[in-house]
Amino acid sequence: FSDHPAPADRAARIRKEAQLIGAVRRAPPVGDLRFVQAQLRRYPPAPTLAQALKGQTTGTSTGTSGSQTSIEIPSARYRLYRQPRGLFEVQYPENWHPYASSYGATIAPNGGIVNTSGRQELRSGIIVNHYVPFDGAVGARYQDPSGSLYGNTSLENATSDLVRQLMSANPYLRQVPGSERRGTVSGARSISVALAGSSPGGERERVNVTTRELSDGHVIYVVTLAPDSEYATLRPAFDRIVGSLRVNEQALHE
Repeated sequence: FSDHPAPADRAARIRKEAQLIGAVRRAPPVGDLRFVQAQLRRYPPAPTLAQALKGQTTGTSTGTSGSQTSIEIPSARYRLYRQPRGLFEVQYPENWHPYASSYGATIAPNGGIVNTSGRQELRSGIIVNHYVPFDGAVGARYQDPSGSLYGNTSLENATSDLVRQLMSANPYLRQVPGSERRGTVSGARSISVALAGSSPGGERERVNVTTRELSDGHVIYVVTLAPDSEYATLRPAFDRIVGSLRVNEQALHE
């Protein structure tokens, strides 16, 4: 205790130290589709249509930025993906491919990651990740400063923040009226909501966001994404993936 600031001086000394540190650089919010897409650009190019057909792929074809892309129909057989730190595990069709990130994973079918104007983007697939609402703001309860879209519990506020982040990063997306659902995932409360809109490329997309609360106010979320014309075909696989999510509350996720 010999070098501990006296109570009378503590606040002033802390403010002085804070000034010496300077501005704090804030990391981009987790949960941003564009952030995830940037991570995906590190991986090899997505299969071409010719490669997909050579593998006996069946699916529906649509145009994306002037090129044809086939979304592979999900296999009836599933594999288990375990997050390296043990935070969660989830089942996925065996003909889909997982791409790990720091605390989550993107899982996509053949043709689900496409090249658009020299960039790789997720066109169809799922994102599972950990989300810290409000850039890690602390307090007795997380609250959406813009007003929660769903209610006043920590899960509702966190879900509101995540959905606002997604719509801010992708301004063409809007919440589908009446799509909000409540339930449980891996033994804890969950909220799901659908978003939809026409992307800059002119293709109408459908996005479903499911959040599952953690005991510290953070959430595990699952985002499912596909063109509107193909979402119905992929929905059974999406529903099974979300339902298979298992979360380990004891795993590191700070």
